[in-house]
Amino acid sequence: MDMLCQLSYKGNSAPTAHADEQRIYTCYDPTEIAAFGQAPSEEISRFGAFFSGASFAKLARRVQCAMSNAMLQEAIPQFAIYGDFVNAAPFGNGHINETFLSVWNQAGVRARYVHQRINELVFTKPDEVMENIVRVTEHLAGKMLGRADSSRRALSVVPARDGKPWARDSAGGWWRTYLYIEGSHSKDTIDGPESARFLGECAGLFQKQLADLPAPRLRDTIPRFHDMEMRYENFRRALESDPRSRAAGAEAEIAFMRENEERGALIVRALREGKIPERICHNDVKINNILLDNETAQALCVVDLDTVMPGASLYDLGDLIRTVANRAAEDERALEKVVFDMGFFEALLDGYFSAAGDFLTQAELDLAAESGRNLTHIMALRFLTDYLDGDVYYKISRPVHNLERCRAQIALIRSMDERWEEAENIARRLAGRNA
Repeated sequence: MDMLCQLSYKGNSAPTAHADEQRIYTCYDPTEIAAFGQAPSEEISRFGAFFSGASFAKLARRVQCAMSNAMLQEAIPQFAIYGDFVNAAPFGNGHINETFLSVWNQAGVRARYVHQRINELVFTKPDEVMENIVRVTEHLAGKMLGRADSSRRALSVVPARDGKPWARDSAGGWWRTYLYIEGSHSKDTIDGPESARFLGECAGLFQKQLADLPAPRLRDTIPRFHDMEMRYENFRRALESDPRSRAAGAEAEIAFMRENEERGALIVRALREGKIPERICHNDVKINNILLDNETAQALCVVDLDTVMPGASLYDLGDLIRTVANRAAEDERALEKVVFDMGFFEALLDGYFSAAGDFLTQAELDLAAESGRNLTHIMALRFLTDYLDGDVYYKISRPVHNLERCRAQIALIRSMDERWEEAENIARRLAGRNA
């Protein structure tokens, strides 16, 4: 078990902690560990009074890791993986689910698998999430038959030994397993316009390949996920209750949200009114959700499929613009580094339209530039709302992490606005060329 501090926690009693890097923390039993782990951000924030800065971040990460490690030992044997287990370790830096990478010896050949514990606070119906994922991955795999490296072009769900695409631990947690795609990596930022173009092409191809997915309609794994009107309802509730008394320290960000509310609803209203069509899309297709080949740096496939469901094509495009055309990290604290890069924006759109331009409607094409501002806006709003609520949704690495994420998104919107006419001209030109 990781070394950090000695921690006592039982039921609803208040935690006690003694900061000491040479001591270990202990918890009572796997059931209580799992219950605690199901609401990590909300519960771990209770320890903020004992720690600050790096110490608080270490505590949050290591307590969560220990909890999920216990449940992982129960989950792994339930999946149809053959060979000798070697080891498993935490993997990646996702905000929502706990992820691990395991290594196996299969007749002398090393094989690796990705295991994830699905966060039921976010995805309240994990069976429906997995139903969507199985349908989508099988459809995409069918599209890749005969193509070089086809097994690396779509995720492969490893079933449990009972045939289901998930397994349960003793605390009721839901787990899934994927075959690890070797020779791949993801990035939080990109290193050149050509990489931006590849990413745009991959996202456009993903949407195009799912355009003919047979009925029935996919499940809404998070209803109204990109619905700006609902996000503003949540924001107003958080602002009114202000459970952690944080609103006073976020006045500038709150004012920005109020000033931009009407424009923010543009895309969701267009979808609701039928001005743009409903599509199957990823709904969270940022840079680090696209795997790249280690040797060629070209896009392989889209991952993190929990939110694949009906929505607007513009949601995927907008999130790519938000992450690709921003040369800084999502949580950059030096806001002068957050700059809208027009060269990356143009390359991204060129790649996206080259793959998706022939099936998008004119109304969708007309809102291409707006989609980037819209998705940046909605993420800023969500980060701010979670900060006001007490950091109950996104994982945090420091006490004001969500507020810093919000500020970085607002800085990006302001940078976009400074060059808005130029961005719209580029989008119109590229849409016309690739349509």
